[in-house]
Amino acid sequence: DPDDFPLASDVAQSYYGLRPMPTDTALQAWTNALNIAHDDVEREGVYVHFARIKTLAGRFGEAQAHLDAVTNQMYAQLKDRMQRNLKERKSQASVNTTNSPPPDKAARK
Repeated sequence: DPDDFPLASDVAQSYYGLRPMPTDTALQAWTNALNIAHDDVEREGVYVHFARIKTLAGRFGEAQAHLDAVTNQMYAQLKDRMQRNLKERKSQASVNTTNSPPPDKAARK
């Protein structure tokens, strides 16, 4: 059934079990679910998944934008946890960038 949101979200969630996660394909699956979401609760649930996947992919600004779109109180705890995860990942990414060794001069020649 092309309008079966629970089925579409189950398919999209299956990508969490794949390593490495094919993020573009997972995001497309969640986009398919978003397109058939029946109400704001379902749509905001999809935004949480967008944020999770984009956080994992290092797309922090996009992840934050999705979290900002989540306003339903039923997602408050999950949103808070995702905010902490996003902050932690951003921090780790900046540490990894600033602590990376300088480029090898021989490699630039």
